[in-house]
Amino acid sequence: MMRYTSMMGVALLLMAGCATVVDTSSPNKTLKTVPVCWIGRCNVSVIVDSTPGRCAVTAVDKPDLPIWGSHNIFWSFADGSAEDYVFTDDGIVFKDPKGQFDQRELHPTGRSFKFHDKNENDSKGTYEYKIYVKRGAMNCSLDPTIINQGRPF
Repeated sequence: MMRYTSMMGVALLLMAGCATVVDTSSPNKTLKTVPVCWIGRCNVSVIVDSTPGRCAVTAVDKPDLPIWGSHNIFWSFADGSAEDYVFTDDGIVFKDPKGQFDQRELHPTGRSFKFHDKNENDSKGTYEYKIYVKRGAMNCSLDPTIINQGRPF
């Protein structure tokens, strides 16, 4: 019965699209609620400054992205973004991928970028990465993170 109750709790959190994790950057190791990726696909919206003549990646909709299990992660520009933004050929670069990310793919339009996160059991941890985009001749970037939680079962 206890296992069933625990599984139901996990299922409810995942259906809500959120999880509570320990914020290790906080001196008190506080809990925070963050969006999660579950069941094979994760979409990350890249938010850019659409002011003419400017190039700036201002945020992503999932700045600390906890992931359980193996996923394809797709980065694309948020709705309403200026159409002249594209990912560079390098698009997404992991600081120290430790062999966990493969199947790198830049969409032919330049408006979407994909990586596969293997998220093997021994790969728990935070993976810093950089997003590289360009707008005409201007380049800009942002440094979010992925928090691999290992495999759930």
